[in-house]
Amino acid sequence: MAKESRPTSNERREAARNQAAQRRAEQLKRDSRNRMLMIIAIATSLVVAVGAIVFAVYKKNANAGKVDQPAIVTDNGGVSFAGPAKKAGTSSDGKPVLDVYFDYSCGACAHFELAQRETLAKLLDDDAVNVVLHPVSILGSTFTDAAANAFYEVVDKNPELAYQFHEKLFTVFLEANQAQDASKLSFEAIQNTAKELGVPQSTIDAFSKNTYAPLVSASTTDFVTRSNSGELSEDKRAATPTVVKDGKPSDFALIMQPGGLDQWVRTNTYPTPAATETTK
Repeated sequence: MAKESRPTSNERREAARNQAAQRRAEQLKRDSRNRMLMIIAIATSLVVAVGAIVFAVYKKNANAGKVDQPAIVTDNGGVSFAGPAKKAGTSSDGKPVLDVYFDYSCGACAHFELAQRETLAKLLDDDAVNVVLHPVSILGSTFTDAAANAFYEVVDKNPELAYQFHEKLFTVFLEANQAQDASKLSFEAIQNTAKELGVPQSTIDAFSKNTYAPLVSASTTDFVTRSNSGELSEDKRAATPTVVKDGKPSDFALIMQPGGLDQWVRTNTYPTPAATETTK
């Protein structure tokens, strides 16, 4: 009768290594699955929590489906500024209307604000345009939500400071971006910016009530809908910044040329390549 061959020592060690490797692989799968389940659970709880907060804000501030907004704010969330005083809620008859849609956490919006700040100020000083600012929140940033809500509070309670506050909010974003420090984009930074500008403490205290959170949301939805329909965007795409004059979307690349925005507002024409070439 033939004897059954026994595995050699090397074969036993190899089999043990294979079994150990298999057990490790199975454990890794279990660990990975458990981590994924934990992530899903955390994400779900966050969504529920955020949803509850948003619902509470809407429930507190909405009345029969109507979004609370300052009396001087337009139906689509715009705030008009005119003349050298740049006071919220003012307009000049017969002047072009320049609608600017922006997100306070948008790098391109901050670039537009920085590049065109003097031009917009000059156009307002000359009473050559009505600038209508539309804060929207399409990037999902809590800083944007808080900044836009605070902007509307200042518009409502201190309209003479609203335009400067808008400029300062973008300065906060630019400084945080340059420092590569997201911690600078905080609720406290918004409060401090308002305080430094001279906004009354009673207005600053109202920032935390989030009274205008539903208005920011509704304005954003309106912006996206009108952009996707082609009303605000020729390529039917919601993006910030969007600049519209008298209902016609701008050619953003052309208004960002030197003198482009001023020329477009005053003459309804864009600079030609020849007009922007450097004379040698």
